[in-house]
Amino acid sequence: WFALDQLSKIGAQGLGIDWAVTPDFARNAVGNDITLQGNFDPAKLLAPIAEIEKETKVMLNGFGRQRYIANLGHGILPNVPVAHAQAFIDTVKSYL
Repeated sequence: WFALDQLSKIGAQGLGIDWAVTPDFARNAVGNDITLQGNFDPAKLLAPIAEIEKETKVMLNGFGRQRYIANLGHGILPNVPVAHAQAFIDTVKSYL
């Protein structure tokens, strides 16, 4: 993730980031002209639903609404309950 500033210069319109990169670091590294995608830690989908909703809002508030695609910071784990994944999706949808 230390190379985000370099990646921002390759002409990409968007970059996916994982959960180890903070919203502030990512936005400062790439500027406001590149869309960022990510970065919810997929392991957090194993937490209680109330915690998933809280952490999803923290992520969304960190990135804001401009040039951002809410997503997991990596693939979904196979043992995540469907209701927990749905809580993440519903929280993102209600943020709009």
